[in-house]
Amino acid sequence: IALKARLCDLIVTLMRSLPMEARSPREEMRRLKRLERLSQVFDYVQEHHARPISLGEIAGVAHFSPYYFTRFFREATGMTFGQYLNNFRVAKAAEYLRDTSDSITDIGFSAGFGSVKSFNRVFRQVKGCSPSAYKRAISE
Repeated sequence: IALKARLCDLIVTLMRSLPMEARSPREEMRRLKRLERLSQVFDYVQEHHARPISLGEIAGVAHFSPYYFTRFFREATGMTFGQYLNNFRVAKAAEYLRDTSDSITDIGFSAGFGSVKSFNRVFRQVKGCSPSAYKRAISE
């Protein structure tokens, strides 16, 4: 629920940042189509975050070439798709750390990380602490 709320906040922020000048119906339709594609990407990541997602695969979900998708996603969100995917996976891992008693290794793999080393590195980059420190802080 928190992730869906965050995604909605992101979409609202994007919509607010768009100029409010009059647009032709064609321009408005194009803008809505882009937002719909972005929503499809978010939904796809939410459903498939536990397995590897390639740039070509996610670009196909949005019906763009990988090159255009990279530009589109960065312009729309202010981050690369890889950054978004890592942030999403860390948020999922944090949720699992709070709500389950699974091992940190199992949680890392469940969240979609390919190795414990990458899980620890990315988690530390995003949260500022290791997964085990995060789990200890939550349980206290």
